Amino acid sequence: DGEQKNKAKNFLTSYINKYYLDTVKMNSIFDTLRTTLKEFFEEFTIQYLKLFPSLDNFKKISWLGSSRSYNGEVIIGEVNAKDWALILNIVNKVENSLELIPIKAYIKDQIHFELKYAEQERRIRFINPDGF
Repeated sequence: DGEQKNKAKNFLTSYINKYYLDTVKMNSIFDTLRTTLKEFFEEFTIQYLKLFPSLDNFKKISWLGSSRSYNGEVIIGEVNAKDWALILNIVNKVENSLELIPIKAYIKDQIHFELKYAEQERRIRFINPDGF
């Protein structure tokens, strides 16, 4: 199992180094990392951002995943805000990250949006508790 993970890590390193400009391929890679190789997500996110700190491409990657399911009691905005905060934490670990300021601002905007959405969810649940 350790050898297989090392092979996967080596493959991902070279794949990201080769295809970092291809957002379709990067979406697939980060989806795999987010769902099955979670222990490598931070490392490869940092690698990607060091290679290509482009806000436009960053926005094209589905950092939270495209298909998520939630329990009926969950405030989706809170979950998403927390996940964006985790990504911001990773971005903050990149050294010499002056060029990442637009990405950090974008993530902070996403967190703010999700928290506003969470407030709206709470308000709707308060007004119509049987609707959920």
